[in-house]
Amino acid sequence: MTTKHTHLAINDLLRQARSRRWVAKLLGGTALGAALLTSGTDDAGAACKKAGAKCDKKKRCCQGAACKRGKCACKKGFKACQGTCRDLNTDRNNCDECGFECDEGAACVSGFCVRAFGEPGGEDGQLNNPHGVAIDGGGRVWVADTLGHRLQLFDRNGEFIRKFGQFGSGEGELDNPFDLALASNNDPYVADFNNHRIQLFNDFGGFLRSWGSFGSGAGQFNRPRGIDHVGNSVVVADTGNHRIQRFSATGFFVQQFGRRGSGEGEFESPGAVALDAERNIYVADTGNNRVQVFTPDGKFIRSFGRGELSEPAGITIDPKGDVVVVDTRNDRLARFTAAGKRQLVIGSAGTGLGRFDNPVGVTVTGGGVLYVVDTGNNRIQLFVPASAFQP
Repeated sequence: MTTKHTHLAINDLLRQARSRRWVAKLLGGTALGAALLTSGTDDAGAACKKAGAKCDKKKRCCQGAACKRGKCACKKGFKACQGTCRDLNTDRNNCDECGFECDEGAACVSGFCVRAFGEPGGEDGQLNNPHGVAIDGGGRVWVADTLGHRLQLFDRNGEFIRKFGQFGSGEGELDNPFDLALASNNDPYVADFNNHRIQLFNDFGGFLRSWGSFGSGAGQFNRPRGIDHVGNSVVVADTGNHRIQRFSATGFFVQQFGRRGSGEGEFESPGAVALDAERNIYVADTGNNRVQVFTPDGKFIRSFGRGELSEPAGITIDPKGDVVVVDTRNDRLARFTAAGKRQLVIGSAGTGLGRFDNPVGVTVTGGGVLYVVDTGNNRIQLFVPASAFQP
């Protein structure tokens, strides 16, 4: 991971701060010494008062601050960093917390350092309408390159490692692979959308097994889009059959639940699934514009997001147990508590960093780094919080 604390920059700031305090001490608390600690310049170079300083007669506070009760105080949404008010949602030198600097080429969006890799095309490392993403234990990034009919593997910095799969319906061949989930040994399970099956490969792309065929019976599929795996459970969003199916790790059918509809436990083209630490099943109920939550054996618990989401097509559970949903038609991410209260919205439509065009897949690392499949822009975007570098 390349986004990091830039210790040199932080040390420079500390040295500057210490120098100002040292000079102020030598000046014996004179007005000039006090000015070194309380005065500064704004972005235009004009003199101003820092956060915490007494306002002057003109009440001129530095950018991001306002004069309140005789002192300069940071405005809502800003925080004092070395006496200067900064917007931690957008300041790439103080992103999410004071001193957390985004890498060169990254942007600060909603308190995350954001960068991306991938470009349109069919060559190695290029992407063609990707949908699914997963991160293995070594930090490598697996991508379901849907219209490329293949999986691609990248290192944590987005450098291409290898690919496997080709268009077809035979063993190891793929037709619009939509999503993937990784076993503990990094073997990928793939939702082979147009072949109406699940395929399992080894780490190097060797075919291991497959199960499923077109149909509506137990263990059959109609264009499965979403898949997740925890322990001995493989859970599949059987999209065209408007239901969820659960299998053992070897493909043995365990159960199914759901039917077409808009009531509790009913679905309209469910697009993605995610399992939490207790193996509760979270379903992106795409056509009903909501998330539904079920016990491991398929009993309805709650739903949320209706009126806040538009065709959600991706979902993951972060290390804190919060639910991150790809709000596809709104071209953004939405983070909810496990109980369904929306906390944060990230992104908007566009091509810049932190913007999306029809995003679909999402996954998260143990450190809270989000990987988002920006499908229409043919790239993967990484959202890195400062907490990813805290012990």
